[in-house]
Amino acid sequence: NINSDTINTNINSTITINVNVITINITIKSPSPSPSSQPTPPPPSPSAAHGGQGFAACRSADDDKSSLGLPPMIAELCPFFYPDAWRAATIFFKNSGGRGKGRKGPGTTARVHVVDMSWSNLREDRCLKIYLTAHDNQYISKFAAELLLPAAVNASRFAEPDATQANLFLVEACIMGHGKQGSEVTLLRPALEAHPVYGPLFRRNNGRDFAVILASDHGPCRNFKEGPNTKMNKRWHDRSLENVTMLMNEGSLRTHCYNRTKDVVIPSSARIGAAPLGFDRCSPKHAVDAKARGAAKKHFAFFAGKGSSRIRVLLMRHFESSEDLYIPSMLSHDDYLCEMASATFCLAPRGEAAWSPRLDEAIATGCIPVIIADDYEPPYVQALDYSLFTVSVPEAQMESLLDVLHAIPDSRVRQLQANVQRVQPAFRYPPLDATAEQLDNSLVSLVLFMLSQKVQGQ
Repeated sequence: NINSDTINTNINSTITINVNVITINITIKSPSPSPSSQPTPPPPSPSAAHGGQGFAACRSADDDKSSLGLPPMIAELCPFFYPDAWRAATIFFKNSGGRGKGRKGPGTTARVHVVDMSWSNLREDRCLKIYLTAHDNQYISKFAAELLLPAAVNASRFAEPDATQANLFLVEACIMGHGKQGSEVTLLRPALEAHPVYGPLFRRNNGRDFAVILASDHGPCRNFKEGPNTKMNKRWHDRSLENVTMLMNEGSLRTHCYNRTKDVVIPSSARIGAAPLGFDRCSPKHAVDAKARGAAKKHFAFFAGKGSSRIRVLLMRHFESSEDLYIPSMLSHDDYLCEMASATFCLAPRGEAAWSPRLDEAIATGCIPVIIADDYEPPYVQALDYSLFTVSVPEAQMESLLDVLHAIPDSRVRQLQANVQRVQPAFRYPPLDATAEQLDNSLVSLVLFMLSQKVQGQ
């Protein structure tokens, strides 16, 4: 009798046990992943300050960014890319927008035609009025991607005005701006199908090369609250859009609203232009040098929000009297952002959805994000190594959260803070009247790279 509990060995290895004259070979193999499992790329060693790229590769990228066609923001992000993603990105930017004549193939170019839905009830001018009159309503403005991203793409070098020459189609439609958690997406397919130009283009690949921006909490799904540790099939607004690529804030792997093989997770529009909304109105009591480090910060850790999930309720109860985690009961939005800027770590725990704008707001204010959301993919996670600018804590370890954060060496904290500053352009939307420089230093190029990889089969 052999008790397997007493055998300690590595996965995929063989143990030879001699029992008298009988030799038994036992091969221990790792279990095959289930078809539904969706692994993320393995990060490099946490001690590596510059991911898998290395200084030499990124110095070369910076020196050659003109010949490679790299936007300045992409060159700056080089150290955070996984090596395979970086190789794909350099090919993509060399071939796109008329720069270079490198290898052509799936996912190596972007000729993006913005589909103006002006003939339909989803016309963008309805959203324009809503968002422009809500410039002081930060909640509404966080969901303005459907207005800002098409405008930015139209002004970029990736724009293709001739629909017949495009290989990607970005739908410019006012959906979230109407409220109702995106329910008016049901109007999208009938409007496209009825159009004399877009109808045939949509039908040729069943909408596969079309992308729609759904900034509601659960993307294409009806509003609901995620349950703990469960896999859920949630009701879609319109199942006929399942083949269309979704640009969405939602990145939960617990539901079937987000499909990591075709959809792209994008940041919320918490930061538009040079600074997050309200950040320029911080009162003197919140004043913090942008280069402040560690002990210079007012708060060790910060969280503000509703107890909208089990994990948040536990968090607020367990740490309600902690001096190291500031959990205010009431804050104006301006003070909320300023308190973030005054903290070393800012928590982004799962709420009614896996995502929340807290990740983007923390990065915008220079605070190290702490993601507490299992089975969740944040923006660009298949290309960028999040261990270099965020901290992830499993939900099961929430009660040990402060111990985990205190165990991070000061040198590592300083590196994370510096890296948060460097990745800020990847989470920054350009304003509607963006200059060429603002476009180059915004998320547009990175979003289009991710979109091309998904739509064109990478």
